[in-house]
Amino acid sequence: MCKIFSIAIFLAVNLFGLPAVAQPPDYIIQTQDILGITVWRNPDLATEIEVDQDGYVPLPLLGKVKAGSLTLRQFEDELTKLWGRDYIKDPYVRVSLKKKQFFVLGEVKEPGSFEMVGNMTVLKAISMAGGFTAYAAEGGIYILRTKKSVPEKIEIDFSAIQKGRSEDIEIRPGDVVTVPQSFF
Repeated sequence: MCKIFSIAIFLAVNLFGLPAVAQPPDYIIQTQDILGITVWRNPDLATEIEVDQDGYVPLPLLGKVKAGSLTLRQFEDELTKLWGRDYIKDPYVRVSLKKKQFFVLGEVKEPGSFEMVGNMTVLKAISMAGGFTAYAAEGGIYILRTKKSVPEKIEIDFSAIQKGRSEDIEIRPGDVVTVPQSFF
């Protein structure tokens, strides 16, 4: 009875529980993401790890494993296969995104990477980056977003957003908001 209860608790918390952050189903793992990895009945393998610049994570027994450019589910399947091949009989692996980041570059006072907090939008992102510098071209802002390894450029009408004529664009994990320099 105790064993069944333990299994039920594990499944409820680790498999069906809410992840640390909302996870879009098509989210592709990127560098600097923090991943939570759990393997049922193998607490020594549980870890929170950052994806390195080359898209790899170091894991017990496996060494460096490619995570970047895979979805969370694809990475779960890969770890299940790798740990199951030589180390664990029928492993059940759960991968969750613990921390998501976006980037603001160009003519803002504090460019860099930022952790996503709640629903992030372009206005909030620029605010987190300290606002515009005196040389910012507010009319040329764009987001670089990668979907399934294909980059997409989303142009932003910042003035229309500020005046309430256009909806503030939602930022997604890995987005790069770029504020170009004006040529006045």
